[in-house]
Amino acid sequence: MTGIDQSGLDQPRPPTTWMRFRRQRAPMIGLVLLGGLFVIAALAPFLAGNRPILFADGEGLELPVLAGFTQEDFFWFAGFGAALLAFFCSKFLRRIRPSLSARQGRRVLCLLLGIAAAVIAAIGFSWPERLVHDDYTPYRDGGREASLCVFPPICYGPTEVPLTNSLDSPSLSHLFGTDRQGDDVLARMIHGTRISLLVAVTAILVCMAIGIALGAAAGYFGGWIDALVLRLIEVVTCFPAFFAVLAVLAFLPPRIFWVMLIIGLLRWPGVARLTRGEFLRMRDWDFVAAARAMGLSNGRIMVRHILPNALAPVIVSATFGMAGAILIESGLSFLGIGPASCQSWGRLLSEFRPYFDVAWWLSVFPGASIFITVVALNLVGEGLRDALDPRLKK
Repeated sequence: MTGIDQSGLDQPRPPTTWMRFRRQRAPMIGLVLLGGLFVIAALAPFLAGNRPILFADGEGLELPVLAGFTQEDFFWFAGFGAALLAFFCSKFLRRIRPSLSARQGRRVLCLLLGIAAAVIAAIGFSWPERLVHDDYTPYRDGGREASLCVFPPICYGPTEVPLTNSLDSPSLSHLFGTDRQGDDVLARMIHGTRISLLVAVTAILVCMAIGIALGAAAGYFGGWIDALVLRLIEVVTCFPAFFAVLAVLAFLPPRIFWVMLIIGLLRWPGVARLTRGEFLRMRDWDFVAAARAMGLSNGRIMVRHILPNALAPVIVSATFGMAGAILIESGLSFLGIGPASCQSWGRLLSEFRPYFDVAWWLSVFPGASIFITVVALNLVGEGLRDALDPRLKK
């Protein structure tokens, strides 16, 4: 090895995006909080409900909480389990095949998630809606005994309506108190986590799908396509999302689906502008010219070569957009607009207004949940912005 320059062999490898993100304390705290919220949403029936997780009364072991699963419960629980299983399978595959690169590992993970999503969708849409009439309240209250009866940590349902302990202050039996109908506030908040996260994720997926498609076409092709997309952006920007949702819900049935769809359809101009700017900047770079010289199609160049390099600012914008979607849904629920059966944090806040002097817990706990979720999303967005900044890669 004499005479060979080894100065470059001892240099450390540059940190990856995840390593740069992990070094930031506040964004990591935000990421942990968001992960906890998704776990709570997926395991809501096992955390708060009036049906036992395990029950045995001389006729074998039963799982009442699974017997009462709805389609929504199945999708959340199965999706969470499939994501964990795919993640650990990809890790195991990389252990038994150390030569597997990070890109190949991501492809394997995406393949496993796609297969799991297809199986979950096939089972979920055919999942029967069971009408379960068994009442386990006497076992919870001590009126009856069973050989085995394990209730969730919060052994009250979100819509139990006992009407016996209305507006009880926080105590050991009801940690966050009760509302005007006697429902446990903590149980409603646990199940309301699903609404906030579902609105945020669905709205931002619709927003990114439209914004990336239109922004990429405008930035890559230019000309009349660019002019048309810019005029469309100017038109959509004139409609504030909050008031547009109010106007549309005045003519449509009050369903949470319309709220998610309208927010996504009106928040895409920002994503489109970012994507257009990145494609305008990169469409004449050398790697794009080389791809054209090789005879690759425009669609392949856009999707395989330019888009991966243009996604960094779009992802950062998406995290801030999720926070905005949660605030819009909470504001609508606070005003009483939307489905009355929707167990959201904003709905809990709206029930606080007539009881301003006697039920402070109806505003403090849901308001704190909204605040913490929005702050966590903003922290993650700021962390991604710093981790993806090319000036900080060294």
